[in-house]
Amino acid sequence: SMVGHHCTVGDYVFMASSKICGLCTVGRHSFLGAGAVVGDGVSIAEDNYLALGAVVHKNTKANSIYRGNPAKRQEIEARVFCGVKEV
Repeated sequence: SMVGHHCTVGDYVFMASSKICGLCTVGRHSFLGAGAVVGDGVSIAEDNYLALGAVVHKNTKANSIYRGNPAKRQEIEARVFCGVKEV
């Protein structure tokens, strides 16, 4: 993975050969799939799942899945998709 300048990456983030441009924020408990790209100055909210090859140009919403180019938000929540149990 490649992380650009002045980025903040939260706790428990998994990046699989993804690229994050400069001035970005990645929220905790997020997953960035292989080939995912995050544009300059974009904020990825917590509990996000960026699918394989997703290209994100805009800030995301928490607990969401994004896929495609340009990335579009999917209807299923990320925590449900990933099987995360509520505490």
